[in-house]
Amino acid sequence: MPGKITSDRRGGILLEYCLCFVLLLFIWAFMCNMSLVLKDKLTVIAAAREAGRYYTAIEQSEAGARQKGYEILSSGGISADRAQIEIHKHKPQYNLVQCEVTCRVPLAIPGASALLGGEAWEKQLTVRETAVFRLNN
Repeated sequence: MPGKITSDRRGGILLEYCLCFVLLLFIWAFMCNMSLVLKDKLTVIAAAREAGRYYTAIEQSEAGARQKGYEILSSGGISADRAQIEIHKHKPQYNLVQCEVTCRVPLAIPGASALLGGEAWEKQLTVRETAVFRLNN
């Protein structure tokens, strides 16, 4: 009888499987969530560049540039209530325009924001991008 207890390893293998499965599931969920964060980051970069480009090259209208930025954000799946677009004109002698887009990205995994520079148990991450353009007068 003692030989049968020590030679049966099914319980140990099942325990290893359960521990590894939970770990792999967590890693997979983290990778999926980070891919969505990266998608939103790329969309924010495109919106900042396009809004700044619109303001400097097409029409010097803050409302028009914001509208163009929100169009790019909506094409990337970011709603207007999650994002904010600000356009700042610098001193006139420099002819610079700065467009800043800020977006709140929801996180599905608790504590993931601490790995990315946020607060430890925050449920969202703030993504920010700034683009600076020179006005052509």
